[in-house]
Amino acid sequence: MVRHQTLLLVFDERLDLVVKDSCPLSFVHDSHFFENIRGQDFNGFYDFLRDDSGRVLGISFSVFPAAEFLLDSLRAFSYVQCVDPTVLRIFFGRDRDFNPSNSIDQYFGENRVYRSTSGKVALSFSLAPLAPSEVGSIPTADKPDNRN
Repeated sequence: MVRHQTLLLVFDERLDLVVKDSCPLSFVHDSHFFENIRGQDFNGFYDFLRDDSGRVLGISFSVFPAAEFLLDSLRAFSYVQCVDPTVLRIFFGRDRDFNPSNSIDQYFGENRVYRSTSGKVALSFSLAPLAPSEVGSIPTADKPDNRN
C-alpha cells in the first residue's frame, strides 16, 4: 500500500489542521485520543477549494449516506458552510473567495471519520493529489501564519 501525507481536520471552536505522514487508524491531538469510528477510508468525495493563485482555502466534502450522521455535528461550526443537505465546505481561515473552476477535484479515499473519547470529531483527507506549493499553503499548526 502506498502511503501519502494526510491532512487531519480536528473540529473544535477553532479548526485545527495537522499533517501526518500517513492516514492513521488513531491519533492523539491536544491530549485527546481519536479513533477511526467507521472502519473505512471512503466516506465521500472531496475537492480542495483554491483561490485564483492556487492557495488552498478549504475543502468541499460531499458526504456519503453512511457518514451523514456527521452533518449535524459539523454544521454548527462557524468555519463550516452547508451547501446542500450532504455537502459541507470547511474553510481553513476567514478567506472564502475560492475559484470554483480551480476546485473540482472529486478525490476520494484516505478519508476517515474519527471521534475522540471526549466526543470531538476529526476527518482525514489525502494530500497526495496536491502540488507541494498547495500543501505548503495550508495553515497547519507548524505554520499558522498561512491562516487567512
